[in-house]
Amino acid sequence: MALSIGQKVVFIKDAPAKRKKAWKKVGGKYPTVGQTYTVESVNEWPHRKLTLITLEEINNNAVRDAIGSECVPGFPDWAFKPADEAAVD
Repeated sequence: MALSIGQKVVFIKDAPAKRKKAWKKVGGKYPTVGQTYTVESVNEWPHRKLTLITLEEINNNAVRDAIGSECVPGFPDWAFKPADEAAVD
């Protein structure tokens, strides 16, 4: 599924509690199932066959800083549906 910057998406697949707890411990935030968000960036990781997105409504700079990364960690695109598609389901 190809998501694009500025696109409205709905979070449909929650993360395991253990992952959410680890993110919270370093100041991170996680999306809420059923909520609509706006795609801020789309980051392809072809060597992992993964696409990660960041969301305008969720600022995870604290996670980036805590793990010493150069980029803000994103969420897998497969955990979202375009907002208009989600409304049809």
